[in-house]
Amino acid sequence: MPDLSIKLGSERNTYSRTEVIQLNVTFTNLTEHTSSITLPGTKNAGKRMLYLAYYVADSNDFYTNIHTESREMNMDTSILGQVYWKNLDAHKSVSIPLFLNDTNNFRTKNAAHHALPNLPNGTYKVVVWYAPFDEPYVDYIFGKINPFRDSDDDFSTHKIYLEEQTASNYFELILTDNPKIPKWISTSHCPKNCKLCKASDNSHWSKVKKIISKQTDHTSKYKKEKTDTSWCQPHRNIVWISPPPDAILSSLPAYTQNSIIFRNQKGYHYFFITWQLGRIYRFRTIAVKIFYATSHLNLSITSNNSNYKKLTALKLTP
Repeated sequence: MPDLSIKLGSERNTYSRTEVIQLNVTFTNLTEHTSSITLPGTKNAGKRMLYLAYYVADSNDFYTNIHTESREMNMDTSILGQVYWKNLDAHKSVSIPLFLNDTNNFRTKNAAHHALPNLPNGTYKVVVWYAPFDEPYVDYIFGKINPFRDSDDDFSTHKIYLEEQTASNYFELILTDNPKIPKWISTSHCPKNCKLCKASDNSHWSKVKKIISKQTDHTSKYKKEKTDTSWCQPHRNIVWISPPPDAILSSLPAYTQNSIIFRNQKGYHYFFITWQLGRIYRFRTIAVKIFYATSHLNLSITSNNSNYKKLTALKLTP
């Protein structure tokens, strides 16, 4: 049995042939130790790391392959892309999206570089294949299992052991002219009048940045307000938020980032959010305290060492 579980799913099974279809791929580390895996990231040349295969099943539950994506990529390479490495603790998971029919982003975004084949309406079984061994340096994190289920090193390392290509489960995809589209159910984080979704509906990205900034730990090094994390909870117009990097510079201030994908009537929009991380030291603010005391400005100054996190940029991904 491979050390990595791959699950293919979606928020629903029924779609029309013309709408954008979001599939979610979840990787789970089945070992008892922390290991790394590779993810497609912004890779835009060479062979696909993830590719889809479509099947039909007959009454005897016999599956026939009717289409498999070509592994050769045909993307815009004016900006060099790269694969991502992700650390996974034992039995922990990470999910990434794949989009079918997103023609606006097909040649520029790896996640959208998948086209629904020309299939008639019907029920199909879809598998995603994971093929990481074409990437450089993967021998440091993966061990290859041969057809006899053996490895060259007798499984003596803390690598993740896989076959050359690993398949997910079969996801049932139903294509129809009348798909059942569930309505968004309002939540405390995303009510009917959600400001974040309304701003993204209108592509007011500066407003989106302000809203997320207000819901960040501390928007100022000195003035600390009560905040929440509503922006990173499920929202009607946010289809995916990446986990943060596994490591950042140990010296402060440092920077970290998330990728985030918004959806509105104009399509799917890919952004990077950049955060500055720092630490406020009590005794280093004495001069600041004296200055504000003498100027009679009403500004709260920390009396203890504390951390801060500040949103510095929300930018469209090239």
